[in-house]
Amino acid sequence: MLTFQFCRPAVSLPAGIHGGARLSILDVAGRTVAIVAQPRDQELVWDGRRTDGSFAGPGIYLWRLEAGNDRREGKVVVVR
Repeated sequence: MLTFQFCRPAVSLPAGIHGGARLSILDVAGRTVAIVAQPRDQELVWDGRRTDGSFAGPGIYLWRLEAGNDRREGKVVVVR
């Protein structure tokens, strides 16, 4: 499950993904905004920042989680 935590502005996926995982955040045009990768069984967290360190603006973003042969996608809304 993907959650948005208001007290800590971050999108997180729980631990339990075995092996390495990669979480890609894309804008609605399909451009990569950020990539979060974890080599082990840990929580994946996107802190709302772009790859260059600036904060992503308000809007709808797409997320793609890839772990082994498993791939999941969804949407997240950033409100500032």
